Amino acid sequence: MVKTKKRTAKTIIAMIILAIGILLLYFYMSNRTDSPKETTVKELSEIGLLLGKDIELNYPDSPREVIKLYSRMTKCLYSDIEEADAEALAIKMKDLYDEEFFANYPEPQYLEDVRTDIDEYAYAERRISSYLIEKSSLTVYNEIEGRECATLNASFTTREKSGLNKTTEKFLLRKSNDGKWKILGWKIIENIDIQVD
Repeated sequence: MVKTKKRTAKTIIAMIILAIGILLLYFYMSNRTDSPKETTVKELSEIGLLLGKDIELNYPDSPREVIKLYSRMTKCLYSDIEEADAEALAIKMKDLYDEEFFANYPEPQYLEDVRTDIDEYAYAERRISSYLIEKSSLTVYNEIEGRECATLNASFTTREKSGLNKTTEKFLLRKSNDGKWKILGWKIIENIDIQVD
């Protein structure tokens, strides 16, 4: 009987020591100063995915896919992201634009304009909540000054204090010399129902 009590006492002490060890390990892991957990979350976030995307290597192969990537980037850009990430994303977005778009638009001015737009969105508590890109079969192809061009529509829904607002834009893209569809410009048009795939 005495041996059984000693064994039970030893088992209880061993379990207590093991529990304390597990708790200490848990607190150590959750309070470490280096934070690989945060890096992993950022890498898996939309901003991390977009900033990590090699656009040159994996350039979208159709006008619709270009506008889809542009829309993802725009939605992310006008959300609450760090200023350094916003600038990096704005610079990456330049790869989607036709070279003529930036011919007389210096990068510092472009970045300043983007920052001003972001600040206006933040002040108005406005966010892009969703977007729709017209289905591929509705893309209109034509030739302008001997260059292959395409137009298609996209709508953006923004959420702000006053509720939801929808804006529809018609995008003009032009095929570059290396066969990539680049955004040449866009204009706001009357809201229409976007037909999607």
